Amino acid sequence: MASPNWQCNAFCNIEPLISPAIRKRENRLKLWWRFLLADKSALAPTEPLKTDRSGIARWKDDETADFVSWLGHSSVFMRLGGKNILIDPVFSPYASPVPFINRSFPYEQDWTAEDFPEIDILAISHDHWDHLDFPTIKALLPKVKRAICPLGVGEYLEQWGLAPELVSEGDWWDKIDLDGIAITITPSRHFSGRFSRRNQTLWGGFVFEHGSRRIYFSGDGGWGRHFAEIARRVGPMDIAFIENGQYNVTWPSVHMHPQESALAAKILGAKAAIPIHNGRFTLSDHTWDEPARLFAAECEKIGVRLLRPKLGETIDYSHSIVAGGFEEMS
Repeated sequence: MASPNWQCNAFCNIEPLISPAIRKRENRLKLWWRFLLADKSALAPTEPLKTDRSGIARWKDDETADFVSWLGHSSVFMRLGGKNILIDPVFSPYASPVPFINRSFPYEQDWTAEDFPEIDILAISHDHWDHLDFPTIKALLPKVKRAICPLGVGEYLEQWGLAPELVSEGDWWDKIDLDGIAITITPSRHFSGRFSRRNQTLWGGFVFEHGSRRIYFSGDGGWGRHFAEIARRVGPMDIAFIENGQYNVTWPSVHMHPQESALAAKILGAKAAIPIHNGRFTLSDHTWDEPARLFAAECEKIGVRLLRPKLGETIDYSHSIVAGGFEEMS
């Protein structure tokens, strides 16, 4: 593998992951056993989460305005420069290879492939089950014109039926032009693997550029100096979709805590931040709504403009950027 991030037969982070003392005292099997048997009564909503499907007609019929829509967890649908971009779509009831682990929260009505127009660009940040979902991808494939992902992830898309010539893979900092959208694959501090394949594919985030507009999608990952480097190389951002959820003291450098997520948005120079990686699955031991509450408080504290769209809500950002940043939105 020619990538400078490939060392000792695996991909590596810029900054190594941290294993604190608590992790040394408990092996991985014990941690999983405790997670599976723990009281999860506050880890998921008791009622189906409301979804806003009013924008679906615009997704298919209105090609005049650019927009963003958060669909739960890390799934994002947006139009930029007239192109339809779908990121990390996961619409299955489980984020796992078996139907009893990582069950999705109940939604009033979930998304299906039929809800979407043709997908000009499918972007996949890494190969974990809650970001790369076989049933969702298979259902969407007839609509996908092109796909982009970090090194190695494209192998899954090709195995599942997408023609190799439609898949663009890249290393961190590679900049790829797809249909007039410039996409930079950015570093993150995380890991990859499905079953026993640990760190054999790369993970990362994306910056999507068209004209003067830049949209950042963090992918998964912990706090690190890469945020400052992303800001220096391709910032500042108009919107930053920032990972905010599924954090735990036993893996402090794998996912960010809300205070770190808000600080990352500030360092990136984001005019507005939308928290993702929450609202669909229970992957850690915090209450299901804690990430949003703590992130909002921290954004207010450090002066980051926060957007909290409803699930599926369409935000027309082509008319929302003003001289001082984003207009206030309810």
